[in-house]
Amino acid sequence: MKEIFFEKNWRLMTDDFKFVLEQKYHPIKHHITDNQLRDMLLDDLQYILCHNGIKITTFDLPNRSFDYNNCNNNCLIEVETRL
Repeated sequence: MKEIFFEKNWRLMTDDFKFVLEQKYHPIKHHITDNQLRDMLLDDLQYILCHNGIKITTFDLPNRSFDYNNCNNNCLIEVETRL
């Protein structure tokens, strides 16, 4: 049920990501794929949930794609939050 809701509505939650990328790459027009946007959203949700003591795996959300790598985060912090 949660995954169905997520799949119907995740695009509505990515406007901030699109805006940040447009500002970052301006004047170059950056074309981001749906998979990249979805992975950015899942990464952000994981960050928020982790700071509230909740693991994202408790929800029926899709996994991030394997080629996604958030280069804005510190790798050591990422490893610590996964443990």
